[in-house]
Amino acid sequence: MAEDNCSLASDPESRFKLIFLTPKSSTQDILQYLLKKFPRELGSISPQKHSAFITSGMDQYTPGPEANPTIGAPGVEERVDENKVEMVVNGGVEVLRRAVNELKLVHPYEEVGYEVYRLECTS
Repeated sequence: MAEDNCSLASDPESRFKLIFLTPKSSTQDILQYLLKKFPRELGSISPQKHSAFITSGMDQYTPGPEANPTIGAPGVEERVDENKVEMVVNGGVEVLRRAVNELKLVHPYEEVGYEVYRLECTS
């Protein structure tokens, strides 16, 4: 029988979902970097390791006048094929902070679009 997802965390308050957007061409490089830095903490769901849910979409934005965008130019509306990556983060707030800092280091964008949610255990 598979181990309950909640039992993987010593503290039920220590599980989060990290979601970030990335150009499609950078997705695997970012994932491999993060999974190498956090082999136990990121993407561990029950017996599965290095799990990530990836969906494709279109990002639309207009960089501000002071921006130095990786793609596009200030003041010009841009549309970019991107991936949305969702991963579980185990290990608490400090691990989450370190993972977000590493994401910002490796990500090609000046401003990284990301979200964080605390996961609740229901069993």
